[in-house]
Amino acid sequence: MTKRKSDLLVLTDGKPGHVSQIRGLVDALFQLNPRLADRVHWLDMRELSWRQRYSGGLPTEAQNIGTVIAAGHSTHLPALAYRARHGAHLVVIMKPSLPLTWFDSVIMPRHDLQGEPKENVFCTIGAMNSVGFQPRSETESGLILLGGESKYYHWNQASLLEQIDILLHANGHLDWTITNSRRSPTTLEKELLQRFGDRAEVKPFEQCAGGWLTQELARSKIVWITPDSVSMVYEALSSGAECGVLYLAAKQRDRITEGMARLCGEGLVGTISDDHSIRLATNPLGRLNEAHRAAEWLLPRL
Repeated sequence: MTKRKSDLLVLTDGKPGHVSQIRGLVDALFQLNPRLADRVHWLDMRELSWRQRYSGGLPTEAQNIGTVIAAGHSTHLPALAYRARHGAHLVVIMKPSLPLTWFDSVIMPRHDLQGEPKENVFCTIGAMNSVGFQPRSETESGLILLGGESKYYHWNQASLLEQIDILLHANGHLDWTITNSRRSPTTLEKELLQRFGDRAEVKPFEQCAGGWLTQELARSKIVWITPDSVSMVYEALSSGAECGVLYLAAKQRDRITEGMARLCGEGLVGTISDDHSIRLATNPLGRLNEAHRAAEWLLPRL
């Protein structure tokens, strides 16, 4: 009898958001089946030649691949090549540009799917991450995460500064931390320091070491995020903190802005309206752990 192949091959494009989703799923699979912990092999597409990407060839230590997990459009064709050569079960994270029927299992946010999911599709609430596995160490602290220019929302720095002022005034008993991002305008850090430097710690993203955000989410009682930072919103919801979304006007109606509008409109997160009034979540989701839900669905399929 042929021995069943049991190792996992993870294909990544190296993008932090994609890696975070894969790590969340892999960590969840480890929790459900600890024997997998020593059977995972990672391949970064950026480090492979064209021939290595599309031949389906494997390193000598990874010859027992039974499952391929891929995230990012550039990984899809190589993943199909690995499946064809090794007969592996192919899992893709996020909605692929190729037909869903080309993949054995697809794990994707519900807002990316039109209609009802097919048998091989599992829908999550937002993007997966590994934050849901982190223990809480809640303190009397608040965290504000600011994005920047995006194709989905109009960046209104003056309005955001007013909203932050309202939040800090309404929750003056908390120790606040405010951080920006790579997309933030260069003027933002200076304005944050000028207006809030005496009431909050302003932490530029360049000073945030790896793991900093996960630690801050674990200890923060309240987290507010700009709506352009979609993955951050779902990481905050996975942390167990009380979550709110700052107001920015959407540029158009699409799956991203409508998904965020749904969170706000259904009271699943707190909001600050365009007249700068605070509304707390009236129907909070509770702590998300979408990676665990997805792993429970996936494991019996492998």
